[in-house]
Amino acid sequence: MIFPEGTRSKSDHMNEFKDKAFQPAIMAKASIVPVCLKGAYCLDAQYDSKELEIYFDKPISYEQYKDMTREELSDFVKRQIQSH
Repeated sequence: MIFPEGTRSKSDHMNEFKDKAFQPAIMAKASIVPVCLKGAYCLDAQYDSKELEIYFDKPISYEQYKDMTREELSDFVKRQIQSH
């Protein structure tokens, strides 16, 4: 699992994605499964609520993203995750 933000968010706001995080998938011609960890920031001790929702989006095959730039792929995946 790769976190394209570089780390887990410390709030309910997503950080910017680093497009180079997608390089291993591109080099391996692997499918990418967007995963949304909604409420992961609540796992920190300072929050009383410890509820986490996990959403698995439809896999993106190499054939679907092979003609995209890393930046385009990063934006595409981010939009899918934000939809949750």
